[in-house]
Amino acid sequence: MTTADWENIFGTHFLITLTNEERRYLGLSELSPYWDTLAYCSKTNLWYTRVTAFFTGNTIVKVISENKRVLDDGTANYEGYVEYDTKLDTIERRQLLPLTTRGKPKPLSASNINAVTPFGCSFAIGYESGKDTRLRLNNPRANKEFPIGEWDAIAAIRSETDFHAFMNTYITTCHDDYFSKLQAFKSAKKVTIKYKPGDIFRMELDRTRYCYGIITGTIKQLKAMPELPEKHSLRQLMMVPIMVRPYQLTTDDPNLKSNELRHVPLGRVQIAGDNDIIWGTHTIVDHKTLTPDDLEFSFVCTKIISHSPHNTLFTQDMFMRDGLIPEQEYTLYIEWGFAQTTLRYDQLSDKLKSFLTDYGSPHGGVSMGIDPRSSVPDTKRRQYYSYRKNLLNPENREMLNELFTCLGLNTDTTFDQFAEKFGGLTRQEIVSRMK
Repeated sequence: MTTADWENIFGTHFLITLTNEERRYLGLSELSPYWDTLAYCSKTNLWYTRVTAFFTGNTIVKVISENKRVLDDGTANYEGYVEYDTKLDTIERRQLLPLTTRGKPKPLSASNINAVTPFGCSFAIGYESGKDTRLRLNNPRANKEFPIGEWDAIAAIRSETDFHAFMNTYITTCHDDYFSKLQAFKSAKKVTIKYKPGDIFRMELDRTRYCYGIITGTIKQLKAMPELPEKHSLRQLMMVPIMVRPYQLTTDDPNLKSNELRHVPLGRVQIAGDNDIIWGTHTIVDHKTLTPDDLEFSFVCTKIISHSPHNTLFTQDMFMRDGLIPEQEYTLYIEWGFAQTTLRYDQLSDKLKSFLTDYGSPHGGVSMGIDPRSSVPDTKRRQYYSYRKNLLNPENREMLNELFTCLGLNTDTTFDQFAEKFGGLTRQEIVSRMK
């Protein structure tokens, strides 16, 4: 696809035009009138891409990359804008020089330019039909994201006018220490941090507020325990997952320690990749000895039709809900911590079957990161599937009580009582083994 093709379809303008003042607050270098530009365009299936490279001499110092997803009827239901600073040397603006002596020059193209991780800050905004607008400012080489916050205001952005109005408000509400914080973010280097269960970490919620979480276990450690059943949801997870719980607190104090957090309640357990911890996105600030009260395990409930080594515990349930396989009688698999059991279809009450009609377990995967907003008990987060379908939440107590009844348990059955009944480990036993 040529630049003329792009301009014929979409015009010559950028999706948004940042001012140099806005760039300053986003950690980006100003646009110089002395830079030359060359544009490179491509098309893959529904996706159109234009990459505009800004040159000083034969070196690319800034890139603006735009993406549009265009449907068959000609409407674009996604438009994205990314701007980042970089330093890419070229041979007479025709070939991209390799970053190492082992590489070879490559033709200058949209894909080859975007394939190189930016050397500076990267700002991105995306509009998608029917969804909230997303905006990010990150330091890709340090694997860090700047805590802009303002999620509701960003979600409502629908046009360039909206964007500039948002930036005007954002700029006028920055505190005096904003640029020192931004400079530390820009200059951050990639690190690899060691961690262990009991580590307490600090998360930046937005420009001024912080929240905290605690690592309550690693999946690798739990999988090494012989008491964990061979067929178990924790054995099917990808990445390097850890168990974390957020303290239900937001504060402007970045220096809280274990002693000051000891009376703050913990939120629901999350299973997430360890990226945000090992790369220092969230900073470890203290450590405590884990107690049984620190531990929580998700209550897993999923439908099984037949056992197959090619299926996870959640595959057939998901296929049935999506209409890929017909509705049919099933066995209900139930898991809480190390304990697991099943209920035949004829052991389910009509009330429980009704609850299960549109229920799907939210515990079959790993979160890519640890979202600091999990420390904020707001109404919007309660709409998320992972929250709505968590059986340990008070909103789902009626379904959990009915499930306990079908299992022959009291409705106030605790984790340890469930473990005793179905052959699991108590929380104290788990903590002892983790030590």
